[in-house]
Amino acid sequence: MRHQVIGEKFSVELLASVLGQDELNVLETLSFIFQSTSIVLDEGTFYRFDPCSITRGLYDALPLSLRRGYHARVAEKLENASKGGKLLIADLAYHYVEAGNEEKAVKVSLLAGQELWRDAATKKP
Repeated sequence: MRHQVIGEKFSVELLASVLGQDELNVLETLSFIFQSTSIVLDEGTFYRFDPCSITRGLYDALPLSLRRGYHARVAEKLENASKGGKLLIADLAYHYVEAGNEEKAVKVSLLAGQELWRDAATKKP
């Protein structure tokens, strides 16, 4: 179950971009949270939210308009970051759905489905 706006696993680079903050400041904040709680776990090359009920409660406490705004920002940053590399289309589709952007959600969801179909067709039984 996804109950973090940015996803269960995330990079400092993406989080800093979404927040419009310096990566080092975000890294320092995550380090503090990691050391003082068990909500955020340091996995070396990325951070991960502990899938516990407290993160669900924090997510649910966000007003819907703010949650949608965060999902829209994450989608925008994912889309911009993907221009030079591989995009996780299913993640992008999820964020557009949660942002309430039906037009982009449908478009990207169809692309995600096509990508899955293509991947399945190229695998040998």
